[in-house]
Amino acid sequence: MDRKMVWIAILGVLVAGLIIAVVIVYGNGRQNRSEDIKDLVVQEKQYQNENSRTLIEKDTDFLFRNTPKKENLLYADRAFRKAILNFETGQYREALNAFADIKVDSLDPELSAAAYYYMASCLVNMQEEKKAMLFLGRVIQNMKPNEWTTKCIILQGEINRKHQISDESLEVYLHKLHMETSDPVQRDEILTQLGYLKLFRENLDGAMEHFQRARNDLARLGEARVYVQKDMYWKAISIYEDMLQHKNFDNQRYFDDVKDAFQKQTYYYAKRWMDQGDLDHAYFYFRKIVNFFPNTLWGESSLYWLGEIFYTKKVWNSSLRYFNLVLSNGSNHKDAAAQFKKGMVYYNMRQYAQAIKNFQMVIDYHKDSAYLDRARQWINMSERELLYK
Repeated sequence: MDRKMVWIAILGVLVAGLIIAVVIVYGNGRQNRSEDIKDLVVQEKQYQNENSRTLIEKDTDFLFRNTPKKENLLYADRAFRKAILNFETGQYREALNAFADIKVDSLDPELSAAAYYYMASCLVNMQEEKKAMLFLGRVIQNMKPNEWTTKCIILQGEINRKHQISDESLEVYLHKLHMETSDPVQRDEILTQLGYLKLFRENLDGAMEHFQRARNDLARLGEARVYVQKDMYWKAISIYEDMLQHKNFDNQRYFDDVKDAFQKQTYYYAKRWMDQGDLDHAYFYFRKIVNFFPNTLWGESSLYWLGEIFYTKKVWNSSLRYFNLVLSNGSNHKDAAAQFKKGMVYYNMRQYAQAIKNFQMVIDYHKDSAYLDRARQWINMSERELLYK
C-alpha cells in the first residue's frame, strides 16, 4: 500500500510539472505575439507620420534604382521626368510641349543634349523630320563625347536614310564616333549609316564593305539594295527570303521594309523573265511571292501571271487553279482579268457553256473593266460553237 501511494505521488508531481511547463510556454507565446503586434503598430504610426512627398521619392528610387546613373539624372527634375513619361507612352505632342517648357539651354550640357534628342525623336514620330534635324544639329555641332551625341548622330543618319540623303558632313561625325565608341551595337549602327551614305552617292563597293561589317537587319537590307543596284536580283531576293523565313527582325522593326522590297523586287525580276519568254524562271520567282504573300496586290498579280504561264503552256487545269486562286484570295486587283481568262480556258477546252458563264460574270460583276467588249464577243463566239457542236 505504501508503495502504491509513492507511485501516485510521483505521478502527481510529473503531471503538475507538465501543466506548469505548458502554462509558461503559452504565456511566453502570448507575450511575444503581443510584442509583434506592438511592433507593427509602431511601424504603421511611423509610416503615417512620414509625408507623402518622401514616400513618392522612395518609390521613385525603387523604380529607377536599376537604371544607369546617367539615366537617373534625367528623372531628377520633375518636369523632365514628366516629359519623358509622355514620350515613352507615345504622347509625342504632349512630350514636345513639356520639353519646350523646360529651359533646355540652361541645363547641364548632357541633359541639354538628352532633351534635344527626345524633342527630335518626338518630331520624327510626328512625321516632322525637317524640324527634328534642327534640334539634332544643335547637339551634333557641339560634338560633346557622350551617349546623347551618339544617339543624335545615329537618328540623323536614320532620317537621311529614309529620305535617301547623303550628307558628307555627317559622314565625318560618324567616322569619328566609330573610332571613339566601344559599344558593339552602336558601332554596327554607325557602320550601317555610313553604308547608306555611300549607297546614296552610288559608291556601291564602299557601301557593301560597311554593310557586310555591320551585324543588324538594316545593314542586310542595305546589302540587298546594293545587289539590286548591281542588277544581281537573285542575291537580293535571297537575303529578303532568308529574313522572312527566319523572322530574325529586331522587334519586327523592319518587317514592312523587307516585305515591300521582297515583293517589289521579286515581281520585277519574275516579270522580266516572263517578258523575255523564259517561263520557267518567271514561274520560279512568282511562286516565291505567292509562298509568302498570296493575299497582297503583288501576290494576286503573281497568282494571275502563274495562271498565264500555264495558259501559254496549254496546261488548262493548272491555269484554272491559279485563276480561281486570284478570285478567292481576298484581293480584287486582278479579278476581272482572271474571270475573263477562265472563260478563255474553258473555250480552249471546248466547254463552251462554262466559257459563256464566265464571260457573263465579267459583264455582270466587273462593269467598269476593260474586258466588257471582249467578253461579249467571246460569248457570241461560244454560242456559235454550241450551235455547230
